[in-house]
Amino acid sequence: MKYIATLAYLMISINSYSFSAYASEPNLTQKLNEMSKRSGSKAPSNVKKVMKASAKKLERSGIAQSAVNQGEALPEFSIAGKPFKSFYSKKPVVLKFYRGHWCPYCQVELKEYQKYKEEIEKAGYQLIVLTPDSKKYIDKFKKKQKVTIDIYQDKDNAIAKKFGIAFKLDKELQPIYMQFGIDLTKSQGNNQNELPLPGTYVINKDGTIKYAFIDSDYKKRLDPQDLLNIIR
Repeated sequence: MKYIATLAYLMISINSYSFSAYASEPNLTQKLNEMSKRSGSKAPSNVKKVMKASAKKLERSGIAQSAVNQGEALPEFSIAGKPFKSFYSKKPVVLKFYRGHWCPYCQVELKEYQKYKEEIEKAGYQLIVLTPDSKKYIDKFKKKQKVTIDIYQDKDNAIAKKFGIAFKLDKELQPIYMQFGIDLTKSQGNNQNELPLPGTYVINKDGTIKYAFIDSDYKKRLDPQDLLNIIR
């Protein structure tokens, strides 16, 4: 139980989180940067060491560089039993991946995208989000975070694997996650201990990838304000 005391520091409560450091409402990038600074400054050195080493290892793996990217062929897959082509052929898609309901960075990101959902749709796009979470946890997440975005289960990270953005959680990190109360086996319904990079893809009606945001650092996400500049 040596890591349990860090839970209050690293798994920040979104409902009570304050961004008073900014005179006006901060954007997503500012919010995530502030979260990272606060959690990093209070984390015990042993936890920071393991997490930093794991992050470096993932970066060195080259996963972000080898993933499906802008200008490349879109892999074939289905969502909720329907070919993905049936979605983008009608209207271009902003396709997002998130790690799980337990991730505070994902919580902030999706709540921020909820604010921009109408503007994204006015620009002619549909917003679709994928996660390895089971439907039970997706429904709980949407209700708790008051999100109406279309979120679908990517069972066993099958779609994320097609995009080349799925990876196995380091063995050293697995007990830390469990002490944080993050049980991937329970939330995903498998024992693979895999996660997706939180990437974002902009997909045209012909199936070409107009833009891709992929980063091995889970604290970095595409700001919806930047997305609007891309799709308008």
